[in-house]
Amino acid sequence: MRGEALETQVLLPPFVEKSSFDDLAGVLSFYEADLECSTCVVHEEYRRWNAKWTEVPEAARPAIDTLNQICPIIFPKMATLLQISAVLPVTTSSVERTFSVLRLLKTYQRSTMNEERLNGLTLMRIPPQVCVSPDEILDALALKPRRLDLVL
Repeated sequence: MRGEALETQVLLPPFVEKSSFDDLAGVLSFYEADLECSTCVVHEEYRRWNAKWTEVPEAARPAIDTLNQICPIIFPKMATLLQISAVLPVTTSSVERTFSVLRLLKTYQRSTMNEERLNGLTLMRIPPQVCVSPDEILDALALKPRRLDLVL
């Protein structure tokens, strides 16, 4: 799904002139039920959409405001595809969760911790996509003895 969602960007006015209808093949097959029409109808509408934005100077082509400027009566299928692409999530929260865990682990008191040990502790705290047991991580950490800095 993610690849098809990214392919909808060829409908945005800054990219439409440099793209072709073939670039939408994956999008059309994936969202076939939402469009409720044949490929020929979408192809003709895409041709008119492309012609509309080719006449506009490149500097005046909106990227963000396209959905507000589209007329759903004239371009119903393009409006549908742009609405679908507008509601798709841009990022995932898994990366944000990873940094939150790292912020909890890497406190001021633990700032002398070496990178390998920090990576091991971080992997233990992140919700696992891949099953890694704590024993495997502890075994990997036990391979190198830790040095303690004793200050007298």
